[in-house]
Amino acid sequence: MFVEGNFNSHEMQKKIIYDFYHYIKSIFILNLIPSKMRSYSPISEKLETDASNIAGVLAALSKKQKAEVEASLSNYIKELPEGDIQKVWAQKVGRFRTDAMLYCQEEWKPGHITEIDARSMSDGTLRFLAILTALFTRPEGSQLVIE
Repeated sequence: MFVEGNFNSHEMQKKIIYDFYHYIKSIFILNLIPSKMRSYSPISEKLETDASNIAGVLAALSKKQKAEVEASLSNYIKELPEGDIQKVWAQKVGRFRTDAMLYCQEEWKPGHITEIDARSMSDGTLRFLAILTALFTRPEGSQLVIE
């Protein structure tokens, strides 16, 4: 980012300030609030800092990217010690399809699958899904800070 040389030139100072501004601007601070992730959320392009719109972000992805991200989320969440969550996805809901809800399939007993929405997911599950969603949907080269 910083280049050795003549820092006294006005152009060099502008470049350093510009580069620094864009570096700082690329930092995304994630302050997870699971209680806000349990509601329906509007379809959204970018994840809010509290991840309250996680379902809306997932539902807004292109069909291909949505399938890839949801498959990755499902694969990672299966690795949690409980191992009961088999699949995670977001779905547009409502008459106008402008909101979304986060869902998962749980298998507590072999062969017995139960579907639940975000309102029944644990805080830890929601935090885990929000962190992964942020990692999968942030622009390349951006920084993620988790509070």
